[in-house]
Amino acid sequence: MTSLLLAFGLGLSAHAHKPFFSGDYGTPEDAWEVPDPDISIVLYQEITCELPQLWMTLDGEADFPLYIQLGVPVIDRLSDYRPSVALVGPGLPAADSELPFELPDGTGVLVFDSDDVDQPGGFYEPFTQTESWIMVEETVVLPESGQAWLVAWDPGGQTGKLWVATGTVEDFSDVETADFIEWSVLVKDFHEVDPVVQANAPPERVCDSAETPIDEPEASGDKAAAGGCSTAGAAGMSLWGLALWACAAVWRRQEG
Repeated sequence: MTSLLLAFGLGLSAHAHKPFFSGDYGTPEDAWEVPDPDISIVLYQEITCELPQLWMTLDGEADFPLYIQLGVPVIDRLSDYRPSVALVGPGLPAADSELPFELPDGTGVLVFDSDDVDQPGGFYEPFTQTESWIMVEETVVLPESGQAWLVAWDPGGQTGKLWVATGTVEDFSDVETADFIEWSVLVKDFHEVDPVVQANAPPERVCDSAETPIDEPEASGDKAAAGGCSTAGAAGMSLWGLALWACAAVWRRQEG
């Protein structure tokens, strides 16, 4: 088990974001709280018709350089997916175009689009064998102190998967071996590394015209019957993932 921990640690050296995973973070009030904007973290999220936006919040300090990354997992059906990310907070300029959300009182916004990105940057994480496209990478100096938000969404209203990362300081001092095992399962499932998972994932959809899948052949069987707007992830983990999850549970019992 020690060798597994070391192997994951080596993988993290190239992309040392502490991972967190999907939740109902669809409004400013329900935003996921960034524990410390200095510490490197990543939040993986599925964008659905029911939850078309990802909101994160943080306590900002004036003159703090906030590092922001927006990425998309390397999955064939997401090759043309171009989401946006916005920084919302006090002291930022007023919106210069229409947004799909209302700004909290007393805030402005900076929007970073990726629709003009032809060749996104790439990242490969060797331990989980996952790849991502980097759509946005920015550092913004916060003009004023106060609560700030990050918002990610697809301007075209398409479902998909994305992640948002903040912070540059690597800190895994509170992480246990079982955490690494669970992370590897969840990260691989999010990226649909298992070809069976990817093959059974429903096609992406534009939420205001959900009858037509995005760049996918006509579905058959259960997929066709599902209709409407679907999320990208397949229901259930691969057998590999379940095995690692079980190992993590055993490890936690032993440590307890």
